[in-house]
Amino acid sequence: LQLPLNTDFAGTGVDSPHLDRFEPHLVFLYYVCDSDGDTIIYDYKTGAVPNKNVQLHFDKQLFLLSLIVENGGFSDIAPLSVANASFIDLSNKKAVLAPFDQESLETHRRKFLLLIERYLNPDQGFTARRAMFRIEDNSDYDGISRFGEWSITDEVQ
Repeated sequence: LQLPLNTDFAGTGVDSPHLDRFEPHLVFLYYVCDSDGDTIIYDYKTGAVPNKNVQLHFDKQLFLLSLIVENGGFSDIAPLSVANASFIDLSNKKAVLAPFDQESLETHRRKFLLLIERYLNPDQGFTARRAMFRIEDNSDYDGISRFGEWSITDEVQ
């Protein structure tokens, strides 16, 4: 199922990000409804999939996708209750469930909305290298932040 993404998250009005460039895109959503009527989301990957610990601390894709589905973020699908989500590793033929048992969607929703609220405060700065998995990893924002002209060990100015 391919659907246009509705970016208004939970009625917060955060639906018009300021972007230098915008290219419309589609989101592929694979899901099934179980016998209880709950939704299970699948994200197929051809490369390595993040384990539960990485998902809890760095890779929030399944959490956020589940919240979008629960909030009716896809224009042609009514809000659905998400029971679980899983990455499917196509190369190794294994599944890695989202760690909903360790952090509920409701807890994640509260944390996400608090984070957005903080970043909407004009006194809160944005950082190009927040919560990097490894220090040597690249960020999508390294170029625009001129990383290399400064170091992560530099004092904040």
